[in-house]
Amino acid sequence: MPTPDFNIVDEPDEPIERPDHSGDSGAIDKQALRRAVVLRRAILRSADFSLAGMIACGVAILSIGLFVIQNRPAQTLVLLGLAAAVILVLQLGFRLHRKRVKAIAELRVSRLLEPTISPDFASLNDGRQVAQKLNDLTSQY
Repeated sequence: MPTPDFNIVDEPDEPIERPDHSGDSGAIDKQALRRAVVLRRAILRSADFSLAGMIACGVAILSIGLFVIQNRPAQTLVLLGLAAAVILVLQLGFRLHRKRVKAIAELRVSRLLEPTISPDFASLNDGRQVAQKLNDLTSQY
């Protein structure tokens, strides 16, 4: 399973076991499933942290704007510094947003293999036979 190209925040208390090919195939499947679950959790956590970072960027921009409105700094250098800070925080917010979109897109990709044999639904019924049997049983009494 390829690792996505964005940073993932991983849980240090849940190490990912590497597959041991010397055992049976059931153990390998369990380890692969465990790795997939840990990766999914890490991607979700990374997306959540990106959302929190985007919110923090929004709050920072609002606080800079309120500072400018309340204090009305007269020095051009201070205004330029605040404008640069707003631009940098906006850029960080957009990068975090793109990271979140990538993480969510990664979660939507199916990791399941296509089945080799198509399922046979001919033996399944839609419930009418069971209902008919129930009606027959209740009509006898």
